[in-house]
Amino acid sequence: MSSNSETGHAVNIANYKLMGTITAGFDAAVWNPTNKDLLPAAITAKAQDAENSNAALHNKKAATKQPVNERQILFGPLPKTITASLSYLNSTKASKQVQKDAKTLADDLRGENRPAKPKKEDTSGDKELDGISQSHQSYVQRVDRFTQYIELIKTITDYTTTDASISVTGMENYLNDLQVANDGIGAIINAAKLALINRNHELYLPDAGIFSLQKKVKEFAKSKFGARDPNNRLLSGLRFTDIRKTK
Repeated sequence: MSSNSETGHAVNIANYKLMGTITAGFDAAVWNPTNKDLLPAAITAKAQDAENSNAALHNKKAATKQPVNERQILFGPLPKTITASLSYLNSTKASKQVQKDAKTLADDLRGENRPAKPKKEDTSGDKELDGISQSHQSYVQRVDRFTQYIELIKTITDYTTTDASISVTGMENYLNDLQVANDGIGAIINAAKLALINRNHELYLPDAGIFSLQKKVKEFAKSKFGARDPNNRLLSGLRFTDIRKTK
């Protein structure tokens, strides 16, 4: 998601907080909604909850950056490892079909074949985590291909290289490191997704999110002051956008 959209969520929160300030300035005998969610204290509390949830989401997103970078570094030697291993494999008595199958897997791992487009994940109506999630899926796919490659290598009886980095044991150890990195990032991404769901509920849940509540505040103001009254315009002039529907 673009930074403009991220700013849009913050604008919605700031404007709802301002609604709390404005309504608190009205005479309590006038601003007396039967819907207690529209009372100034409730508006302010809801705005604070939304602000907290948005900050928590930013925190969880930021927490993905270092492990994602570290994983990228960890995966860096994989193409070179696979190339060296494939060259050694081709020097063995492996059948042509096995060599062909190994090359197909190796090309996938080296990015020489067009990768399957990751299935688009549900992010609760928001694209803020799509890039992170889809990138993670591509790494998961590479680990799966690497696993298949190693299993294929195991069927070749004279694949007995003394080069530890491309030996079966060496590659299995490397595979384990890659899998551990993926599992750790998967958990971090899941925490960010949960934070995203919570933030979206605070802002956009029907009837209970600030995007719905601000409409009710404006309707009550119109009923109390009239459309042309300056008091009503203080509230009607505040703009809110359902950012999820603007993509």
